[in-house]
Amino acid sequence: MAAKDTPATRERLENIVVALADSQERTERLMSRYAARTTEQFRKTDEQFRKTDARMAELREEANKREKAADERIARLVSAIGELIRRDRRLPGVE
Repeated sequence: MAAKDTPATRERLENIVVALADSQERTERLMSRYAARTTEQFRKTDEQFRKTDARMAELREEANKREKAADERIARLVSAIGELIRRDRRLPGVE
């Protein structure tokens, strides 16, 4: 049996179409907000990674400077100890 095309049926169909359109519009706005929030969070995360990378580079440079200074101090101490040993060997009675 064919559906009757009555004004009430058309009105119900129009109401359904309007409700679906409104729902789709709300969904699109919601998705747009989520996309914007996600983009902002990615931007903040990227910024934080860049700051962390820069700080790590600074710390690495500071550590390298401290290590180089320690190596230089050790080299001077070894040289001074060697010089003391050479001087002691020149003293009489030291083998």
